[in-house]
This record gives sequence, structure tokens and C-alpha cells, in this order.
Amino acid sequence: MAVDGKTLRGSRTKDRSATTLIAAMTHGGQVLAQRQIDGKSNEIPAFAPLLDSIDLTGSEIAVDALHTQHAHASHLHQRAAHYLAVAKKNHPGLHDKVRCLPWGHRLDHYERSRAHHRDEIRWLKIAAFAHLDYPHACQALQFVRRRRDLAASKLTLERIYLVTSLPSGVATGTELAA
Repeated sequence: MAVDGKTLRGSRTKDRSATTLIAAMTHGGQVLAQRQIDGKSNEIPAFAPLLDSIDLTGSEIAVDALHTQHAHASHLHQRAAHYLAVAKKNHPGLHDKVRCLPWGHRLDHYERSRAHHRDEIRWLKIAAFAHLDYPHACQALQFVRRRRDLAASKLTLERIYLVTSLPSGVATGTELAA
């Protein structure tokens, strides 16, 4: 499942701040739990209470960089769940450690598609490690997306790093990419 927050478009008025929700949903789009965020807060304190209403045993939870928090990883581990967490530059120590792992040349997943006037190539590399200063992390992922706009001939390259508590061999590169 994935956990993410969204601000509802059109919910802000001159007298009221915008309504923000945090939800846990399956990758098929089924919402399992949802909470409104207090107007003077953000999603971080609502993470654990949101998930406390769901049986997480054996689940794999994908979170964005905002929820790449030591406390969140520990909470998921205590609930017998695994995480897949984005490591961006807002966590510079973690991002730098993951970026500098020996990635090698082996691809664990490769995918090419053409749609919406774009040619897109995505590939994934997985690196296992003995220790990383992030709770219960066993592997890191390097996900690269190369897009070429066919109309404008514009090329973009995006590199995303993730950490996961899933032990090596539990999920294939294709499953992790999904």
C-alpha cells in the first residue's frame, strides 16, 4: 500500500485554510484509511494514527520523502510491516549514503514504453548492505527514468533513491519497480 497526503483543490476559502487529507491506499486505488490533517499541522504526526486502524502484518508500505522518518520506519517495523521510502536531499545524510553505494552495472529491472508523445525508459538497480543509519533498512534502490519528448526533442533524466526494510530476495526488481 502507499501512504500520501493531498490538499483538496477548492477547499480553501477566505475564512478557512485548505483541507488536507492523509490516506493509506492499495496500489489498485482502494482507500484503506483516511484522516484529515489539523490545519496548523502537517502529515507527519498523522502517519502512525492513520495506520493504527489497519492490520499491517506482512504489508509493504510505500512512502514519499516527507514520511522518510526514523520514527515512521520504526513504527512500521513494530507493526510487522516493511517500508519502501524515498531518500531525497531533504534527508542529506541518508541521500548521500545511498547515492554513494556501489551500484555496479547489473540492472534488476528494465522497462521501455511509448505514450503521450514520449519515449520513456525506466531501470532499477538494487544494492544490499550490512548497515545504513536508517532503522531496519536492508536494501537501497536506484530508480532512473529517462524521458524523451518526441514533439520537442527534449530529454530529461530523473534519478530517485529509495531504502527498504525488505530483505534481499523477498521481492524481484520488477515487483519493487511496480
